[in-house]
Amino acid sequence: MNKIIANFIWGGKSDQRKYHLSKMERISMPKISGEWGLLDLRAFGKALLCKSLWRGIFGEGRWSITIKKKYMKGKDME
Repeated sequence: MNKIIANFIWGGKSDQRKYHLSKMERISMPKISGEWGLLDLRAFGKALLCKSLWRGIFGEGRWSITIKKKYMKGKDME
């Protein structure tokens, strides 16, 4: 997905190579700091994974109950 976004921004195609005038890390910095504020999908994916794990371990819903029964087997993470 990051490659598709970069190709859209810099006008590249799958068979063409274009030089990137700035790094994706810089473009994905917040608008407050003067950058574009685009979403870095790698960091976003890691954040979603961590959020799901946090809810699975410390939550009280069905997902949490399933995770605790299947993988934790009554162990307390706190």
